[in-house]
Amino acid sequence: MVKSIMNKLIPELIVESVDESVNFYQKYLNFEVIKSVNEGKCLTWAWMRKDNVELMFYSRKNGENEVAGFRDKKIGATIILVIRTKEIEEIFAKVKNGVKMESELQKTDYGTKEFKMFDNSGYLIQFLEDIES
Repeated sequence: MVKSIMNKLIPELIVESVDESVNFYQKYLNFEVIKSVNEGKCLTWAWMRKDNVELMFYSRKNGENEVAGFRDKKIGATIILVIRTKEIEEIFAKVKNGVKMESELQKTDYGTKEFKMFDNSGYLIQFLEDIES
């Protein structure tokens, strides 16, 4: 039997303002801050959780100092954060009028209900729920 040495992937997203990202994820998606780091009055890093979903946010300024390759990269890039849920209609109702939507709530031909939205930094988030057969 092969021993598992990896147990979780936690995306760390580069953002212009960690404070604004924390506020967005608290307001619209009910995430909670697990840990954070301040520099003066501003957050430079935050780790957030909602149920089994975890995200980290890192300020562009600090990220560029640590990883020079981030200097020329556009925030939001070409990543889609996919979150499975069992409450897609409730989440959609909460966010649909307050955030930039990429798609409406819809049923797919591969057995899910889903929608896509952008967070305040331009990251695309796709919520999906399996449809009961």
